[in-house]
Amino acid sequence: MKTRTLCTAAAVLAGMMTSVAMGQQIPTRPQLNTILGSNQILEDFESFVVPINTGMILNVSTMDSTTIANSQGPGLVEPCCKYVDPSGVQLQWNGNGYQGLSTKTLLGFGSNPMIEIHYPFPGVHAMGVDVLGFTSFGYQGAAAFWDANGNFLGSFPFSVPGGPTPTFIGYQNIGSVGIGMVQIRGSAGWAWSPILDNHGYGRTGGNLRVTGTCPGPITISWVGATPSRPMRILFSPTTGNCVVPNGPCAGTRLGLGPCGGVTVVWSGTTGGLGSGNLNATVGPAACLRWLQMIVVEPPGNCPPCTTTNVAQIP
Repeated sequence: MKTRTLCTAAAVLAGMMTSVAMGQQIPTRPQLNTILGSNQILEDFESFVVPINTGMILNVSTMDSTTIANSQGPGLVEPCCKYVDPSGVQLQWNGNGYQGLSTKTLLGFGSNPMIEIHYPFPGVHAMGVDVLGFTSFGYQGAAAFWDANGNFLGSFPFSVPGGPTPTFIGYQNIGSVGIGMVQIRGSAGWAWSPILDNHGYGRTGGNLRVTGTCPGPITISWVGATPSRPMRILFSPTTGNCVVPNGPCAGTRLGLGPCGGVTVVWSGTTGGLGSGNLNATVGPAACLRWLQMIVVEPPGNCPPCTTTNVAQIP
C-alpha cells in the first residue's frame, strides 16, 4: 500500500469507551457478519481430502492450523482456533454426501457426544458455526461458552433437524478478554458429537465514524479499539476485499479495495482508552470516498491485526 497525506490533521486522543453488550447469543449469521465485518475468519472444512460418501476417522483428537492428520496438513484449518474431542479419542472429517450431508464437515468421534472449539488468549469477540445432524438423526443439543480466562459466560439449547439443513449457533463477548472456549453437546448416549460446518470467528477492531461536511472540515472518530496500539487510517475510492500484502498486518483482509487504490492517510496510536478523534480538512476528491482503521494487536495475539468497519466520508 502507498502512503499519501490527503489532509492536514491533528490527533486528539480523548473520549470515553462506549458501552457494549457482553456475553450475548448471536441468533443469525448476518448479525455475526455485521459484528465482525472484514475481521471474520471463516473455516468451511473443505481443505481435507476425503472421498465422497465417506467419513474418515483422523489420527488426532485435537486439530489446529499446524496439525498433520492422516498424512495431510499442516494448514487443514484456519489459524487462531483449535478443534477438540474432549474425550481425547479422535476427530472425524466427513466427505460430501456422507450420511445425507451435502458438504464436508467435522465431528468428534470419541466416547461422548461433544466437541469443543478453543481460541488462544485473549480469545475472540464473536463466533458462529453451523451445526448439523445426519439424515434421520435429529437431536436436541446445548452450547456453552467460557471466556479466555476460563470464566463461564453462558449457555443455550438448540435443536437440529438432521440432514442438510443447518442450525446456526453464535455468541459474542466484546471486551479485552473474549471467548476462549465453546463446548457443543449433542444427544446423550451417542458416540459422535454435533457436526460442524462454516465456522466464522474473530476479534473486532473497534468502530469508526466520520462526521462533518466534504469538502471542508471533518472529524474521524473511533471507539472500542485495543488501547495504546499502533494504527493506520486507510483511504480508498471504493470498498472491496484487499488483503494486506506485507508488513506486520500481512494477510489481513480489509473492507477496502482493490489494493492498488488503498492509501495510508494517518499513522498513530489508538489512544489510552482505545478511542480518539482526528480532525481534518479534505478536498472534493475525498467526498463520498471510504476510510477504515487497521490496528496492530499486541505481540502473540491471533490474528496479529484487526480492522474497524468501513466508514464513508460525507
